[in-house]
Amino acid sequence: MSQKESQAINIARFVFIIGVLFIHFPIHLSFADGVSLTSEDTPWYNVLSSGFFLPDVCLSGLFLLSGYLYFRVIKGGYSNELYIRKIDGRVKSLIVPYVFWNIFWLLYNLLKTYKLHGRAEGAELLYINSLGDLFSCFWMRGYGAHPDFPIAGYTWFLRDLFVFALMAPIYHYCYQKKYLAEIMLGALLVCSFVKGWYIPGLSLWLYLGGYIAYKNMSLEEIANRVNWITCIISFFFVNIIHYYIYAIGPVLVLTSTVLILKLCLLVFDVKWLLSLSAASTYIYVTHVFVLNVSRHSIVKFLHVENDCDMCIYYVLNATICVAICVGTYFLLKRFKANRLLAVMTGGRG
Repeated sequence: MSQKESQAINIARFVFIIGVLFIHFPIHLSFADGVSLTSEDTPWYNVLSSGFFLPDVCLSGLFLLSGYLYFRVIKGGYSNELYIRKIDGRVKSLIVPYVFWNIFWLLYNLLKTYKLHGRAEGAELLYINSLGDLFSCFWMRGYGAHPDFPIAGYTWFLRDLFVFALMAPIYHYCYQKKYLAEIMLGALLVCSFVKGWYIPGLSLWLYLGGYIAYKNMSLEEIANRVNWITCIISFFFVNIIHYYIYAIGPVLVLTSTVLILKLCLLVFDVKWLLSLSAASTYIYVTHVFVLNVSRHSIVKFLHVENDCDMCIYYVLNATICVAICVGTYFLLKRFKANRLLAVMTGGRG
């Protein structure tokens, strides 16, 4: 992998993670602060926040990059020694921050349960009545629409990446068998259209990213093969179809990822972007806490009453969140809190 491609991928990860931050601020979160607007009242906000690009592309793009980077350095056979070395590295980079943040949110939810017990009707309180309940917090103890998430919901991404690492020899075996590789790719593609289908670590985009790397194809070369006019027109055309006519998530992910890679390859050597990209993992693991705090004060300050106010509220809150996350990251770096950062981010950044 060239230095240009490596740096462009780091910047692309930063772009995707900023997109994830914007995904994690849906309109219903504002109800607790007295905003009575519904999705029917906010058409422009709906488009801005989740109508185009964000929900289908950002996490899928991160998975594709992760699968690509995992298999990019594998040459020849997938030996037991290499497998053990990679799992050991993933324990440090994925499991350590995963356990840290799930313990943090477990304690937070237990304190909230204790505080609200008996005084909050309908509140989603956390009760642990058995050892199984405790362990489920670190695997699948989400609430509402995401019961498959751990207690720190957004860390499901780290969990799935580690499960993927455990399953990597299976992926590698599929790649070696031409027809099996194509059948597996087709099966995962079909499953991507099935709502509610979900198995941790088994992802179309992880598989495709690894397949691209196994075939010695370069993301840089793929991005460069598509000219700018075709790329931009395809991006907007696919977005419109996906939003207004029929959901075509996989096509949207591919066209959007290629466009983002092309843009990142243009600015691969911009120093301030490279510096910001180092904070990507830190932003991902801390942004929810910041959003949960900032949204209360900002909504009261702005007096959100219409669609325009909601758009401003959304962008301002997310922007402030990015600024706080990046600021605290570089502050911790300045005070040389490297051990704390290593635990919080798994040594990424």
